[in-house]
Amino acid sequence: MPSPPRFDGLAVVEDEIMHSAFSWCMLRDYLHDLKKLEEQDWISFRSDMHALHDLASAWGEKTKMRLVAGHTGAVMLHLSTRVEHIKASLPALKYCHGKDFKDEHWGALLQGKLGLPKELRLESLTVGHFTQKLDVLAEPSLLSFAKQLQTQAQGEVLIREALQELAVWSQTAELDLTNHEEQQRQTSLIRNWKDLFLELGDKQSLLASLKESPFYRAFEDVGSTYEFKMSQLDFVLHALNAIQRKWVYLVPIFSRGNLPSEAKRFRSVDTEFREIMSGLETDPKLSSS
Repeated sequence: MPSPPRFDGLAVVEDEIMHSAFSWCMLRDYLHDLKKLEEQDWISFRSDMHALHDLASAWGEKTKMRLVAGHTGAVMLHLSTRVEHIKASLPALKYCHGKDFKDEHWGALLQGKLGLPKELRLESLTVGHFTQKLDVLAEPSLLSFAKQLQTQAQGEVLIREALQELAVWSQTAELDLTNHEEQQRQTSLIRNWKDLFLELGDKQSLLASLKESPFYRAFEDVGSTYEFKMSQLDFVLHALNAIQRKWVYLVPIFSRGNLPSEAKRFRSVDTEFREIMSGLETDPKLSSS
């Protein structure tokens, strides 16, 4: 009678199949967890970026336990590699939140460095667009690029805010006027010159500081316009300050009839000065000076 077949290695095969199936289940669960994050839009997710860190940490522990236990099959090695790629990409992703980015910054990152479709914009950007580029994000050169890009974006934000401050000031700042009365005539005069010159000096200093920024070049045209306007304003105000002081000094002299030989000449200057001050009374804005 023939001997029954022997299956001495069956238990080993069964154990391998069981561990292989468990590894595939782990990969399935990992991909499920990852997909939930990948489907989120980047604008909403970037303030909750720790969720990706938490996922990588949790799955890193799970794969580590399996590998330490000797389950080093292809599936587990693949899963472990995917998790490590996420961990390696997190430092660069931290600088890709893009809160201060403009279109040109997004273009440099998404299309220039990550090679994503040229039609992709922030409004349609998802976490998945980044996770499909984990190999690129993990490169040290990408981390350096992302850091520099964020520094540039933040520097440009400061320049824009400063230029906006200059724009508001130039449109709203007004001369501080007071009435000067002599011989029943009232003439508007500028007062608080010291404060005026200090304020103008502060704005000129602000503009000068912007020119020291390595990111000023993109704003040079706007900055040069303000620089010219403030230089002109500085010249006009200093000239007007000198003229007003002389006028205040000479008015009582000519009012008493002194220096009759110069009276006609002074009347001409007096009329022109009072016309200028009347115009400033009507519109005291510095931008009109």
